[in-house]
Amino acid sequence: MRRIKAATAIVFLGALLVIPALLDLSCATRGTYTTLAATEQAVRLSYDGYIDSVIQGQTRTNDLPTVAKSFEAFQASFRVAVDKASGDTNAPITGDLSAAAASLIKALTTAKALK
Repeated sequence: MRRIKAATAIVFLGALLVIPALLDLSCATRGTYTTLAATEQAVRLSYDGYIDSVIQGQTRTNDLPTVAKSFEAFQASFRVAVDKASGDTNAPITGDLSAAAASLIKALTTAKALK
């Protein structure tokens, strides 16, 4: 069940990050589709699913340091974005946060693919 949640979260986050880019929407319009809170929730679900799969022995531990570093970078970007938004987690995501989320998802996808 956790595996399905993790996969769903990765797909959801990927859609949040890719669809606006494919539609070539500006940052102001992108906020309509993606908020800080939604991005943080999707990233956390993806990361938690990855950690669960490592604990259950379904995924190798070799990539754990890289994934953990990417997650920490995402968290730092998230804190900065929330500070810039004066605590409003319904604010649109920033470019730095989007890049950090994409980097983490790439690390998670790579780690899960190399079981």
